[in-house]
Amino acid sequence: MVMTMTSLDKYSMQDIFFTCNMNATIEHLKQFLAGSLPQSQVRVDEPENAGGNYWVDVSMGKKRHTIEYRPGKGFGLFHEDAAYGEGPAEIYRTPERAAQRIAQLMTVGNSKALRLGLKDLRELYGHSQVALAKKAGVKQPAISRFENRGEVKLSTLAATIKALGGKLEVRAHFEDADIPISLSTPKG
Repeated sequence: MVMTMTSLDKYSMQDIFFTCNMNATIEHLKQFLAGSLPQSQVRVDEPENAGGNYWVDVSMGKKRHTIEYRPGKGFGLFHEDAAYGEGPAEIYRTPERAAQRIAQLMTVGNSKALRLGLKDLRELYGHSQVALAKKAGVKQPAISRFENRGEVKLSTLAATIKALGGKLEVRAHFEDADIPISLSTPKG
C-alpha cells in the first residue's frame, strides 16, 4: 500500500513539527531560568495558532518581567516604561542569553539594570575586563575607565562592541519616528 500525502497533510505535519520545535525552545528557556533563578516562577501563555507568539512571565518576589517569544525573531524583553504598542526594548536570539539577561535584571536591586551599560554587556557575554581588553587591543585599565566613564567616543564604543562579537547601531528616536543613523560618511 502506497500512501500519498496531500498538501493538507503536509501542512498539518509541518504545524506539528513547528509546534514541537517551539515548545522545545520554550522548555529550554524555562530550564535555563530554573538553573539561574531557582526561586522564580515562570508562566507561559501559548499562542492560539501555529506560528503565533508565546508570552512568558517571570516573577521572583516583587520583581516581574515579560518575555515575548516570536518564532524566527527571538525573545523580546519589555521594560516597565514601554508605551502601548511599542516593541520590545531588547531582543535575544537564544533562550540561554534571554535567561541570562532576565537573571541579571532579577538579581540587581535597582532599576538601573534596565539600561545596559558596557559592564553589563561584558558580563552578559561572559567576558572579563582582561579578556575584553585583549580582544579590543587595549589594556585592562582602559576597559575599566571606559565602563565607568559617562561620555565615550562612538569609535571606541563600536570597537568594544565588535570585540564582544556585536555591531553598534545608532538610532534617533522622535515622537513620530525611529531612524537609524549612519556612522560612516559616503565617499565620492
